[in-house]
Amino acid sequence: MENVLQMVQSSAREQGLSPVRRIKLVVGELSMALPASLRLAFEVLAEHDMFQGMFQQAVLEIEEQALECQCDMCGHRFPGRDYRFVCPLCRADQVRIVTGRELYVDYYEGETIDDQSRPRTEGLGGQ
Repeated sequence: MENVLQMVQSSAREQGLSPVRRIKLVVGELSMALPASLRLAFEVLAEHDMFQGMFQQAVLEIEEQALECQCDMCGHRFPGRDYRFVCPLCRADQVRIVTGRELYVDYYEGETIDDQSRPRTEGLGGQ
């Protein structure tokens, strides 16, 4: 989470935004990042002196992406429940993961340094 906040801080400064009010992360089921742990780390780090108040009032929004697969044989899309990578329709084991590996900053919102009343949204191009 520290690297995420450093990246957002750097981008926000380049865009002339301070403070940051909202950060949206997209976290896939297979990313091995636990949303509860990310939230706790965010709460602790947002108050840290190294960020100079940039995130003190920020809200972290996390969109969780479920594991979804697609069969290479029949094209059927299905949820990857219990990490079973076999098509429930044709029973083929040639499937690929469509969603569930994501871990990126979708966007962040902040206010311009010169005019605190004009909120702006910036994307970091996570996909």
